[in-house]
Amino acid sequence: MGDDGGAALRALLAEADDELREDWPDLDADRERLRAALDLPPADGLVEALHRLAAGEAFRPIRDAGDRYESML
Repeated sequence: MGDDGGAALRALLAEADDELREDWPDLDADRERLRAALDLPPADGLVEALHRLAAGEAFRPIRDAGDRYESML
């Protein structure tokens, strides 16, 4: 997951959101409306969950020899 636990990615995403809000002041309300319309769960913790699952052996591809590839995280 990296040494910072995903902090750098979250900071980058927050910066991108701030830039978007300059031109789209209703961004957060529109996201919430879309999330509710699609019946999606809250997005909190998704990056951490993705990293945790990607590091797990169950989701790694299997080689022709039958063993799994090593984690890239």
